[in-house]
Amino acid sequence: MAACTEDYSDEWAVPMKGDTPASSTEVTQGGDSKITVTPVEGVINFADFAAEQTTVKLCTVNAPAPKDTTIKQDDYIVLDSAATFQLVDGTVTVDELKGYLEGKYGKAPYERTINAYVYTTYTSATMKTRSFSDAFQLKAQLKAPKISQNYYVVGGTLDWAGSAASKEAKFNHSDINVYDDPIFTITIPLSAEGDTWFAIGDDEALDAIANNNDWSKLLGTTSGNGNSGTEGFLAPRTELPDDGSFKIPGGSKYALITIDMMNASYKIETLNFEEFIYVPGNGQGWNPGNAAALRSPNFDGIYTGYVYLDGGFKFTKARNWDAEYNWSHFTSVPSFLNNGAGSDTNIYCDDPSVYFLTVNVANGTIEGVKISNMNLVGDFNGWNAGDDAQQMTWDKENACYTITGAGVTANGWKFTANNGWDYNLGGDINDLTKDGANISTVGTTIKLYPCRTTSDKMYCTVE
Repeated sequence: MAACTEDYSDEWAVPMKGDTPASSTEVTQGGDSKITVTPVEGVINFADFAAEQTTVKLCTVNAPAPKDTTIKQDDYIVLDSAATFQLVDGTVTVDELKGYLEGKYGKAPYERTINAYVYTTYTSATMKTRSFSDAFQLKAQLKAPKISQNYYVVGGTLDWAGSAASKEAKFNHSDINVYDDPIFTITIPLSAEGDTWFAIGDDEALDAIANNNDWSKLLGTTSGNGNSGTEGFLAPRTELPDDGSFKIPGGSKYALITIDMMNASYKIETLNFEEFIYVPGNGQGWNPGNAAALRSPNFDGIYTGYVYLDGGFKFTKARNWDAEYNWSHFTSVPSFLNNGAGSDTNIYCDDPSVYFLTVNVANGTIEGVKISNMNLVGDFNGWNAGDDAQQMTWDKENACYTITGAGVTANGWKFTANNGWDYNLGGDINDLTKDGANISTVGTTIKLYPCRTTSDKMYCTVE
């Protein structure tokens, strides 16, 4: 046999995937070339680590000793055939193991089983070989606080015991695992007169109140009863010297409460919303003076209304450009909206149509539905919401739906959208409302103005 004389690259350093390879041997090593490994016993629990700890023991490695001119290189551990870390006396850094667990499983503090093996590289002047251990398992568990699936406000403008029983003031949360997204938000109304007091609790805490009149499981502020301020930290009442109830001083209409349960922190922002926001955009010439208006009847920052969208648009707080809500303000939008090529901060709709939007500027969310058609429905057609003969035509220039030859009668009629009743309009023809009363005004030419472009009301004309 002739020795190999070509140069070799350090391809061994590339993390390996797949099953544990069989050990390779070099003639100069001699003896048993298999690495033996003794993994640590029990669960590697991050909750047991000292605050200053930087490394963590995974195993003890017994690698064959090199012979003659062979040199033993470093030991490496391969986790789940997916990640490779250098071992130093059987240890890796805490950050390496933590990063691997969070990347594979998320931050939840559950016990994880990791499949592993160890390899060592031996080199000589002519050859490079590896020796491998048998596969073994490690168990590890991240440290994290208990995070519940649901949180609620108890008290506020609601009865304390009643709100605990009803669980009606529930925080909003994404569909992501709570350990990967520990942020919860809620917008609550504030007392019209005086201060607003409240506490926070999960299902267990609220059930304890409702079933046993036990208020100790609620979360309060560590700053002390009534001293919550605008930011701080949460703790169970059992760990506080007093109830730790939150207090928001009077003078505001609403408050946005944000809690980060990974850090047990909170933030309170008082809000004073206007009744309307406006939607200037490409679909109507970027003129805030005649933009569609969305209304928040409760002044709570939740705005609804009809708007024609075609390309870019944004929301403004008045019929001017003084204050805007752009793409960057929102964290959740429906699939028919996007930010285009990302060249500006406008929101985009690439499917021109009338839409019914629900915009929550406090929580940064937009919901919406495309209005595919608008129909007349009433006693005259058997209240058939999907009557194609009564379908109206959209007039983009005048921002209205029109129909001629309408057959409505004084026995009652309404407007319906998308062949159903979810978005019906009725009531006073000069101030139409969702789910409003039947209309009795009679005419054959009807125009519906749902977008509030020149008025703060939805209305129709009947001739």
